[in-house]
Amino acid sequence: MREQKSRYGTIPEARVVREAFDTVLRRWRSLRVERVIHSLHYGAVVAEGGALGLYYTHAWERPGPIESLAGEALSYSWRILASLDSTLSERAAAWGAVAAATNEWISETPGAVEAGVDEAERLGLYDATAVAMIGFIEPLANRLAERGVRVVAFDRSPAARSWGRCGKSRVPVLPDTYAVPALREGGFDAVLVSGSALAHPGAAPMLAEAAREGGARIVALLGPSASIHPWICARLGYTHVASSHPPRETREQLADMISRGYGYRRIKKLLVKYVAECRVS
Repeated sequence: MREQKSRYGTIPEARVVREAFDTVLRRWRSLRVERVIHSLHYGAVVAEGGALGLYYTHAWERPGPIESLAGEALSYSWRILASLDSTLSERAAAWGAVAAATNEWISETPGAVEAGVDEAERLGLYDATAVAMIGFIEPLANRLAERGVRVVAFDRSPAARSWGRCGKSRVPVLPDTYAVPALREGGFDAVLVSGSALAHPGAAPMLAEAAREGGARIVALLGPSASIHPWICARLGYTHVASSHPPRETREQLADMISRGYGYRRIKKLLVKYVAECRVS
């Protein structure tokens, strides 16, 4: 990893991650990163003892170069998140390091999360009237729409927005810049934020704050790149986290498939979905 400059921003996520590695993730803070797999759709941070965390690579956003994290401790991730000079790729990989520590916590803490559940059912989304989705997750959006839930998605990707306009999608997909004003205006029972938002400094807590201002009862961090300790998610303003955990026995195969550029539909069989309530205590 190149030497970070001494200039650090006031990025709330960095402060929270640093505190997490001093408290709830302290046991795994010193695990050294052995390799970073930065591929087409997802990346993976692999650390000592087989620890593994996924992250979204943001490939279409031209996220900039990624310097190797190999040899650094997982806790070094907070410095990457705090640095004003980190690229989008580096920030994304830093969250992969946080996910690696979180997945070790899940593996070693029986009952830490509710595993193998339908996230929509567990969060009560099927009974919702309106759901906002920041980051278009099409399968979930369609499942909710089929149940009569009004779903409005917001996404940075031009491809996702084009799909939302083509007539084949049951869900409108608006530019992500519309999300914060729409959430503040209210009218949504639940707000679902993709874990990919984490790599954009300040975005995740800003979206959670806007959702709370609008009166949403459920504010969840969602998706395979959202396997972040519930304590961190609570500090960022979320009520729940719904993600996927890689069991130890699938991690080697998972790393191989990620290196080959496979997307979620191909790797999901190697993951276990879970939901956790986010609490600071």
